[in-house]
Amino acid sequence: FFLGSLRRAFCFSGIAMIAGSLEIQMLANMAELKKQMDQGVGIVKGASDQMQKAAELAGKALGMIGVGLSVGAFTGFIKKAIDAADALDEMSGRVGVSAKELSQLQLAYKQAGIGNEGMASSLAKLSKEMSDGNVGLRALGVNAKNADGSLRSTTSVLLEVADKFTGLEDGASKTALAMEIFGKSGAEMVPLLNSGSEGIRELTEMSEKLGLVIEDDVGAKAGQFNDTLELLQLGVQGVGTKVAAQL
Repeated sequence: FFLGSLRRAFCFSGIAMIAGSLEIQMLANMAELKKQMDQGVGIVKGASDQMQKAAELAGKALGMIGVGLSVGAFTGFIKKAIDAADALDEMSGRVGVSAKELSQLQLAYKQAGIGNEGMASSLAKLSKEMSDGNVGLRALGVNAKNADGSLRSTTSVLLEVADKFTGLEDGASKTALAMEIFGKSGAEMVPLLNSGSEGIRELTEMSEKLGLVIEDDVGAKAGQFNDTLELLQLGVQGVGTKVAAQL
């Protein structure tokens, strides 16, 4: 009886020690989790407060010129502009044309009924054909290279091609030539090319006046901003995952 009681006592003692250890570990985990949550909330709140202040200041400035815009609407408006700059920066890497040049050409393409994807594909095709020695470019008498043998800028070649197109008769052969140079989007390019370099430059200048042109560093910073915002959102999601795991 004595030995049995002793065994039970040791058993209960061991269970109590294990339970106590588990409780201490759980409390430590919860304390660390709370710390991480507080840090995450602090980061989000700090960023939110800064955006709120910026929006309020901008709202006052816009109010002075009779433009009403709520804080929420202003924040969405700015985010949309950042996303647009980020998209041009990413497009720049794909087509080999700077983000600034793309933003200058964007209005001209839009006026011709061509969206961003059409602009990207046509300029990417033109860049490739300039390097490969395109038959259509040779037929127009457009040299894709400088005197030193280096390739000209894609934009300068586009403007020269546009000038050549203004002198061509409209018809199937003109469309075929555009497709030879610009690929599948060539048919859509004809109205833009028919305006000549002068017409394209006029819309480029209009883009400048309207504030639609972005500098290359602005496009890069827009990409960094969106990447940082995505990491912040993933960090908050990670905190939520840890809470779920503890529960």
